[in-house]
Amino acid sequence: MPLPRKLLTEGETVIVELRPTWLVLGWPLVAVIGAAVLAIVVVVSFPSAPSAVGYLMLAILLVAAGWLAVRALRWHTTSIVLTNRRILERRGVLSRTGVEIRLDRINELSYRQTLLERIVRTGSLVLEVGGETGVVLFNHLPQPAAVQSLVTEQIDAQRLVGWRGGPVAPAGGAPYQAPVPTAPPPPPPPQGPTVAERLVQLDDLRQRGILSESEVQAKKLELLREL
Repeated sequence: MPLPRKLLTEGETVIVELRPTWLVLGWPLVAVIGAAVLAIVVVVSFPSAPSAVGYLMLAILLVAAGWLAVRALRWHTTSIVLTNRRILERRGVLSRTGVEIRLDRINELSYRQTLLERIVRTGSLVLEVGGETGVVLFNHLPQPAAVQSLVTEQIDAQRLVGWRGGPVAPAGGAPYQAPVPTAPPPPPPPQGPTVAERLVQLDDLRQRGILSESEVQAKKLELLREL
C-alpha cells in the first residue's frame, strides 16, 4: 500500500517503496500445498472411503487456506518506505502499525542473507539505532544489499547538508574566526544523476501523471538491480 503523500513533511521525498518478498508467506503456503497433496492422495488411493474422510480433508484444506489468506493480506498491506529523511514500515488494514526510524539516528547498517534468501534475492536489513530502540530488523526485503546502499547514500547526503549548514561557535562563546580564503578547487567533472536522483525523478513523473504507479515501481526495481 503506497505511502500517502500527505504524511510527508515539507521537503521530504520518497526515494523508494518496497514490499516484502513472497517468502513472507512461509509456512502457510507450505501448509496449503501439503493439505492439497494429502487430499489428492487420499481421494485417489481410497475412492471408497467414508464421506467423513472427505469432509476432514476439506476442513484441513480450508484451515490452511484461511491461514494463507491472512498472511497474504498482511503481506499485501505491508510496505517499507525510504525517504531522504527516514525509513518506515507500515502494515495493517483495519488497524495499522508502523515503525519509523530517522536516518540521523542510525549508527550502523548491515544486511543478512541465508543461502535460500541469496537464491531468491531477499534478506533482512539490520539497523543499529541510538537510544532505547536498539536493533531494528526489516525482514524479507528484495535486494537488501541495494537497499543498504540507498540508505547509506541518503545518510551521507543528510550529513553533508548538516556540514554545510554553517560553522558552530566554539565553547566559551568566543567569536568564530573565518578561515583565510584560498583558491577554490577545480570543479569536478560532470557526472550523471545518482540512483537517488533518478528515483526522485520517477516519483515526480508519477505525481505529474506521466508514469503509472506500476511503471514507477518497475523502474525502481530496475535501478535497485543496477547497484
